Amino acid sequence: MPSGLSQRGQYPQCDTNYQRLFKFRGTMNYHPFVLPFAVGLYGLILYLIFRFGFWIASLDKEDKKKLSKVVFTTKIFSIIRDVIMEVLLHRRIFKKNPLLGYMHMSLAFGWFLLIVGGTIESKMHSAHAFNEPWIPIFYKYFNHSSEGFRYGEAFNFAMDFLLLFVLSGVFLALYKRIRSRAFGMRSTTKQSFYDVFALGALWLIFPLRLLAESATSAIYNNGGFLTGSLGNMMADVFPVSVLQVVEINSWWAYSIALFTFFVFLPMTRYLHIPTEAFHIALKNAGLVPRKSNDGVTKFQVASCSRCGVCIDSCQLNQHLHRKQMLPVYYIQEERKEEITHAGLRDCMMCGRCTEACPVGLDINAIRINRRTLLSDKNDANYSYLPSIKEESKTEVLYFAGCMSHLTPGIKIAMQGILDKAGVNWVFLDKEGSICCGRPVKLSGKKEDAAQLMNWNKEKMLAYHPQVLVTSCPICYKTFNEDYELPFKVMHHSQYLKQLIVQGKIKPRKTGEKFSYHDPCELGRLSGVYEDPRFVIRSAGSLMIAEETKEKALCCGSSLAHFNGSDDDRILLAKKALESLTSGNPDKLVTACPLCYKAFSRVSDIPVKDLSEVIMSSL
Repeated sequence: MPSGLSQRGQYPQCDTNYQRLFKFRGTMNYHPFVLPFAVGLYGLILYLIFRFGFWIASLDKEDKKKLSKVVFTTKIFSIIRDVIMEVLLHRRIFKKNPLLGYMHMSLAFGWFLLIVGGTIESKMHSAHAFNEPWIPIFYKYFNHSSEGFRYGEAFNFAMDFLLLFVLSGVFLALYKRIRSRAFGMRSTTKQSFYDVFALGALWLIFPLRLLAESATSAIYNNGGFLTGSLGNMMADVFPVSVLQVVEINSWWAYSIALFTFFVFLPMTRYLHIPTEAFHIALKNAGLVPRKSNDGVTKFQVASCSRCGVCIDSCQLNQHLHRKQMLPVYYIQEERKEEITHAGLRDCMMCGRCTEACPVGLDINAIRINRRTLLSDKNDANYSYLPSIKEESKTEVLYFAGCMSHLTPGIKIAMQGILDKAGVNWVFLDKEGSICCGRPVKLSGKKEDAAQLMNWNKEKMLAYHPQVLVTSCPICYKTFNEDYELPFKVMHHSQYLKQLIVQGKIKPRKTGEKFSYHDPCELGRLSGVYEDPRFVIRSAGSLMIAEETKEKALCCGSSLAHFNGSDDDRILLAKKALESLTSGNPDKLVTACPLCYKAFSRVSDIPVKDLSEVIMSSL
């Protein structure tokens, strides 16, 4: 037994000053070491109120109205559910790698439960509805005995278990720095100068709490299975005078670590912790980034934790070893308002990073908005376009698109299919294609794109069609998202499925084996996966590619990639082709004219569009 203690859990008998300190603890629940924590916490709260309030105030009236409809209605419960699942439990990261998900969840959810548990314990023990805000954080220092507290032992066990839970996450975070591949990550993020300080403070918080609570337990025997065991070991080794010094200095260090983390949080990756909940609310309200500096963009940029999950998903990094355009670094440029040409222009906008992002940031929209802000003046002249006149009504309006005119086999096949199906249809751009406007929009020239879109829309409306069918995924996405058309828009894969189901065309199934490539704009960016597969299976057997659906590789010929050389595009196409042809299919099938051209340049097996496969089987 340490010198000066007559019995574990009693006052140190030889130290009258320490007796007074104990009484001081019990009466006022205050010690100067709480000041760093309190100052840091209150300062952070004031900063977040000001910053978040400014971002919300910058939303336009329409967005504020949409937000109020989900926040002040029963839809708030779905937001709360998503916040719990994504911010605390990290569901999306768990799906990608369970160990990585556990690491993030143990830190976030564990810390949250420690705060909640400490709050409940302090209120139940004191029988007061309101306590000083630092009591749950430093509870063991101010409350030495659970005598008379019915649930004291249960809380001791639960709080120690939660502390161990969080410490396991800290250990895994350290291990991840050494062996990231164990967490399913080939590459990790480079830390900024301020990130290092915040990360160091975060890693120290919980070991210091363990040390402080164990030192207190060594003196007063008030610990649980973890802190009590370590406290017993300390009590067997050190005299009470040493334990007193270790205890008070540990609590000081714990408070200073919290202060350091709170101070650095707003200028580091850890701003995502309080921001993600707001981002989820905005996302559930259907708000998207419209301008480079609007409130939605600010919340999305601040919600990036720079976890690095997106790094391995980028083909430019994986195959061309480029890093500047990676979302994890580009978002950092957005936060600092220090945009580089490579970060802005060297991106295919294929959506693989957005699909991988644990918080679902709309990285493409953020980058397009920045391109708009920094692009040259919108000065295109479309006066050459003919005036619009009223046309005869039609059932189906077919729009081939620019790239389908450069791959004529697609439009020829579609004409044959539409004729055989016996539908009433009109070839809208038969005499020459007018761009849908998306390539212009991707360059940042939104006003020029709007002119093209308005002319196209008037032309389409003149026919009063029931459905618009296009062979280009780029056009399909644009017509659906930007045109606000009063009739249905379908990609030809969807329409071909409809014709087959209705019995208007009857493909003859052959013994050919097909491998299908999901175009970025049709698959990841529009969510169309099953319709093309249904159509292919009606004409042959479909082989499963190595990377498919959400994980499908881009063909490399993206219209958004302004920094890509021809050699870059060929290399990316070859890498994607390796994944698609590993099972030795007879033919490679795609549903995008751009992908068609890209793979045709590098493939040793025939490349066909979906429409050509069906036309040849009729």
